[in-house]
Amino acid sequence: MSRPDNSENYQPITWWGRVPLYAATILVMVHCATMVFFALLAPTPLGWVWESCVYATSEVMQGQIWRVVTYAFAHNIAAESWMFLIQMAMLYWFGKGVESFLGRRNFLVLYGCLLLAAPVFLTGLGLLGTSSVLMGSSALHFAIFVSFVAIYPTAEIFFGIQARWIAVVFLALNSLIYISSQQWTQLSVLWLSCGTALFVLRGMGVSSLQFALPGEAVVQSTLQKVQRARSAKPPRTHPEASDVDAILDKIARQGISSLNATERKALEKEREALLAKERLP
Repeated sequence: MSRPDNSENYQPITWWGRVPLYAATILVMVHCATMVFFALLAPTPLGWVWESCVYATSEVMQGQIWRVVTYAFAHNIAAESWMFLIQMAMLYWFGKGVESFLGRRNFLVLYGCLLLAAPVFLTGLGLLGTSSVLMGSSALHFAIFVSFVAIYPTAEIFFGIQARWIAVVFLALNSLIYISSQQWTQLSVLWLSCGTALFVLRGMGVSSLQFALPGEAVVQSTLQKVQRARSAKPPRTHPEASDVDAILDKIARQGISSLNATERKALEKEREALLAKERLP
């Protein structure tokens, strides 16, 4: 995937002071607002509004189509409690990383596919006589984390542990919890959401080669090597030097996660060239 550096599709939608507001950031705000709204509405006579937003197979098949979207925003703070905070952290931190890589339009397409995948699947099961209820966005936002892992598999998140191993552990742990409590709907939605995320990413051109792109730790190492080499030697005059300079400036302004696939490959190519020179006698 490639794109021009100045493309607005890869820039924040707007700024709140010095804080950039991406689509992922605004989605976090929407989820938090709906959580507060339903929490305040629950003890009033209008508490039924929350129930009308939850996905239920029978109601959807009777024409209440809005439920296939509103279920993800039908948060029950009494049931989710601290899990809601984890979901929002996943969407905020990892969603921004995915959006920076894919661009805003593709990120929203990915989010929309994840939003619709579960209710469409459950409605299909409803045609076979199975009735299901679904609320909240736990599986959806875990799939956003899986998308981040697919793009940055070796990124170090907690205590130097790579993202891919954290994803495997969390997926296995959640699966065991659902199996032990016989929550088959939640289990199927979890795996369906993760599979949908990988399928959509592949359709967007994030191939198996790109799944192996260097993670944040490797990019940091590359950046340090390039900076050391440039401080120790006179600036190069060939055309590629200006490209790498632009990438370094972009990292300084927007962070490593703002690099796209083409820029990461250019930085990795520079690292390989430096390593090759170091091996020469």
